[in-house]
Amino acid sequence: MHPKFPPPGYDPGTAGYYNEHLIEKFARLVIISAGLIMLIAPEWLLLSVSSQVHRLAIITAFETLFLALISTVAGAKPFESLAATAA
Repeated sequence: MHPKFPPPGYDPGTAGYYNEHLIEKFARLVIISAGLIMLIAPEWLLLSVSSQVHRLAIITAFETLFLALISTVAGAKPFESLAATAA
């Protein structure tokens, strides 16, 4: 932004600023929470289900969700995403 030519609609009195450290802490919290949910939730669901077909469906659903998250968020190549899912 050039100081002599502010963008249209810019009002320095209402401009918001953010703390980058707080945003990074929040992002870490969200990532850790999602990771814990992805690790713990399937175990509890598998414990509560007795049907083998339902157990297989739960495992497949969480693996598919993990693959989708890795592919979209990490921007990994397809074979890297599959390797991360298989690990």
